[in-house]
Amino acid sequence: MKLLYASLVAIFEAEDLREDDIEKLKEKDMLTTAVEEMARHAPTIKEVLIDERDAYMARKISDIPSSRVVAVVGAGHMKGISGQIDRPVKDLNALEEVPAVSGTFWGWVVPLFIMALVISGFFFGGPKDGCDMLKSWAVITMACTAIATVIALAHPVTIVVATLVAPLTTLHPALASGWFAGLSEAYMKKPKVADFERIHDDIMTLRGWWRNPITRILLVFFMSNLGSSIGVFIAAPVLARMAIAG
Repeated sequence: MKLLYASLVAIFEAEDLREDDIEKLKEKDMLTTAVEEMARHAPTIKEVLIDERDAYMARKISDIPSSRVVAVVGAGHMKGISGQIDRPVKDLNALEEVPAVSGTFWGWVVPLFIMALVISGFFFGGPKDGCDMLKSWAVITMACTAIATVIALAHPVTIVVATLVAPLTTLHPALASGWFAGLSEAYMKKPKVADFERIHDDIMTLRGWWRNPITRILLVFFMSNLGSSIGVFIAAPVLARMAIAG
């Protein structure tokens, strides 16, 4: 949350950086202060972005079979790498291992609940009840996603894409209608260089978020996901009542 807050503040802050300000950021004292500040407020992020990368790069550099090595690294990593270059980490497996994704079970709870309701409709009520439940699920999720995407002023093709994928993406935790909507919007309304140049001014106003193609892609992504999520919470009780009535 702290990182998100700092990022939002940095985006909306209207301060102009001069060239000498950027040069000051390269000074060792400034870098040390910045790293210490990150360690104090976000120790986990600092460990992943700096400490682990320092250890990994130090080991890789030390493994090079040469008496003289020239390595180009970021200024923020120089102190950490130089401190470990003579005593690099022995086991890289821990650094190369991809952490398991948490929350997978809970991500499947709602989809499995919905699928169980539909299956029960087919099993206890027959094909007609099961098909009615599928239709209700599709209509509600598609309608909510379509309305939300229209509010984002998405391209008509994007609205169709988001609407069509909504019933399926809401049943899989690894998929989201916003992905498809965002990609479609980026393809249909390709941002131009001028859009990037005026993005700083556009994000300062609500109208600018809708006017700039870059920020509108973000809005389409967010609104499409929001609409499909609302559709899930509306459709789930409807399907539950249909299953009980059947």
